[in-house]
Amino acid sequence: MKVVSYVILPIALFSIAPNSTAESVEVTVETVQDNTSLVTLQTDIDAGQETVWGLLTDYDHHAGFLPYITKSHILESDGEKQLVEQEGSIQILLWSYKMHVKQRVWEDPPRHMHFSAIEGDFDVLQGDFYLISPTALQLKTQLSCEFVVKPKRRVPDWAVRMAAKHYLKKMVAVIAKKAERARS
Repeated sequence: MKVVSYVILPIALFSIAPNSTAESVEVTVETVQDNTSLVTLQTDIDAGQETVWGLLTDYDHHAGFLPYITKSHILESDGEKQLVEQEGSIQILLWSYKMHVKQRVWEDPPRHMHFSAIEGDFDVLQGDFYLISPTALQLKTQLSCEFVVKPKRRVPDWAVRMAAKHYLKKMVAVIAKKAERARS
């Protein structure tokens, strides 16, 4: 499954030690209809909102630092709107899956991003990222994402849960870790 691409979305793999940022990424997956899931991700990051936003929206470089993203670039840009194409690759048990998505991304920097697939391997892939800083003086950011995903081909619920809880969790953890390192 591929969101985030930005995360989204979206190939240096960072090793994640126990009790690190990856452990603090909360992931839930709920089946809402046949072959359709609601995925939520949330974590607190010890970095400023602008730093996290910069990594989240660095679409042209996601393939260089986000695990599982093999291709990512902006096709069109119109101020607050982007057309982003991304590809990724994951493995579930013995099977490897390559995913492709073209998505419209609307940005309200540095707090909100809405994304919606317009082409690719998903009938539905749309949702929102939110970045919240508790106070202007703190270099802390809460990153949260909620999206609906419906692959074009049938995917068992357990495989969607596994992909979200392993692959997406690691991608968000990499963004968090990279943002925290940039702060140091």
